[in-house]
Amino acid sequence: MTVKDSQGVATTGRLRLLVVDGDSVTSRELPEQGSVLLGRGAEADIRLELPRVSRQHARLWLGPPLMLEDLGSSNGTRAAGRTLKTGERLMLNVGDGFEVGSVWLLVQPERPASETARPRRLASPEYFETRLEEECARAEQGATRFGLLRVTPSLDAVEAAARVSGLLRTADLLGRDVRGLQVLVAESTPDRVEALAAKVLAALPGAQLGRACWPDTARSPDALYAAAAPGGTAEKDEARPVIEEPSMRALHAMVRRVAASDLTVLLLGETGVGKEVLAQAVHQASPRKRGPFVAINCGAISPSLLERVVRAREGRVHRGGEGEGRAARVGEGRHLLSRRGG
Repeated sequence: MTVKDSQGVATTGRLRLLVVDGDSVTSRELPEQGSVLLGRGAEADIRLELPRVSRQHARLWLGPPLMLEDLGSSNGTRAAGRTLKTGERLMLNVGDGFEVGSVWLLVQPERPASETARPRRLASPEYFETRLEEECARAEQGATRFGLLRVTPSLDAVEAAARVSGLLRTADLLGRDVRGLQVLVAESTPDRVEALAAKVLAALPGAQLGRACWPDTARSPDALYAAAAPGGTAEKDEARPVIEEPSMRALHAMVRRVAASDLTVLLLGETGVGKEVLAQAVHQASPRKRGPFVAINCGAISPSLLERVVRAREGRVHRGGEGEGRAARVGEGRHLLSRRGG
């Protein structure tokens, strides 16, 4: 069978259907012609035994051309960024992902066992971070959308990189991560990012993978990085508040603008309203985010010692401890001077 892939290149040979449910991926061989019924019922050719899948949910026509049809499902069939109407047939390319209820599916060519991926150079964490920041800035100007994948493979990192490399386009960036690998998915919609995630999970059995999309998931490099933590658990130092109310969204937008400057920030509010959370948000969004964040409880320090603790003009600081003082220790970071209880 000859059909086109997502780049418009003709693909010849057998096809497989990848079924992605969370981090679980299964693969089913597709017939060379005809169609397959997707659904929860016993009559389905490929059974998807999940609550949001209808008994006869959708049909995949193998063509050529390759087409997807919704069969009047309760929870919809989505492809190409929209929900199909009942009975509508949408043409697909090999490599396009689509959603049946809550399940992601992907049609892939059957690759010969002898076929090996061409390795590409891995970007360093520092270079990858710079590219991620540049991509965020470009996206803010309305030029593009993109995604981020972070992968913790269960096999050797070199072998994992070779397998993932063969799945990427020239514009995508593959780099090293503290947990394994990370991928900058350039100029991509959430559907394309999800489709690539499915391919990566299929190529790396047992791997953990996290994904994030700009602006759907987050808009800043740190927030994207935290949201894409493998296994869905962000690192402790990347924890961030969940912001839903429009007023709080506006407040945090102002925080990001202030953070870009060298201004001293005064936060006023009653005990427990979250002044320290906002202070940390200012620090994380600022150019000094790589430096330490030092909180000083001024209410616990007498006025006579406060200046010495902050400025460290004397060799011995609060309670007689040796050291440079907290102002010297903060370096290129930030201070939080708080008066708790008042």
